[in-house]
Amino acid sequence: FHNRVDADATIGVAEVEDPTRHGMIKPGENNQIIDIVEKPSPEKSPSNLGCMGVYIFKPVIFDAIRKTKPGVKNEYQLTDSIKILIDEGYKVFYRKIDGKHIDVGTIEDFKKANLFFSKVYDE
Repeated sequence: FHNRVDADATIGVAEVEDPTRHGMIKPGENNQIIDIVEKPSPEKSPSNLGCMGVYIFKPVIFDAIRKTKPGVKNEYQLTDSIKILIDEGYKVFYRKIDGKHIDVGTIEDFKKANLFFSKVYDE
């Protein structure tokens, strides 16, 4: 897909329940991303499609990273670098990822993931 559409960036996304834990995209036509927001409140989320940490980039991402300023929690966010690409007119697309998604951003989630996979591999 990435090569076929000559994308500058392709992001793997999935439907998520809690946008406050993900970079959230605003999808456009033909799988193009027209906006991206890091960890928005539910009422400000542009969709229910969250970034899953799966990315394909052309080297232009490094220029965007150099332009990126600290964002949420005063941290550098890859989401902000991707937004720079979008704002500068680069072709940024998404692909939905099927299957089970388990966020491990908290200790509780890590425990849930560990339990899930221990059951899967015990069978």
